[in-house]
Amino acid sequence: MKLTLRLFMVVLFAAGCLVHAAAQTSKPVGPPCSLHRQAGDWGFLATGKRAGVDNMATGTYHLNNDGTSSSHLFSNSGSAFLEFDRVGNTTITEDCIVTQTWDDGGPAAKCVVVDDGNEMWCIYEQPAFTQVTLKRIHTRN
Repeated sequence: MKLTLRLFMVVLFAAGCLVHAAAQTSKPVGPPCSLHRQAGDWGFLATGKRAGVDNMATGTYHLNNDGTSSSHLFSNSGSAFLEFDRVGNTTITEDCIVTQTWDDGGPAAKCVVVDDGNEMWCIYEQPAFTQVTLKRIHTRN
């Protein structure tokens, strides 16, 4: 009886260790990057040049599950300070490449998703020479 109880306890302990190890090494289900995983609210900082003039901007960016996006920006280009909104469309590949286009015809951006989906690094196509870093307003663990 004592031997059976000890053997049962050893088997139960080993099974618990295996379940714990499997839970720690399991990967999220689905692709590492998708619209669904990246959807949410973001803050950003942009620096660069446009037509040879220093340009800086900050603001918020919202990405929906369907790929529609919107942004509220504060921009300083040279000596001009602007505040405006933009709307556009976003695509994300499974290998974490983002393409952002804007409905107003502004230059498109190409980005990569980093830090387990909590950050995006972007550059804009010509004529802008701008680097943008986006961070989740509410990071996920």
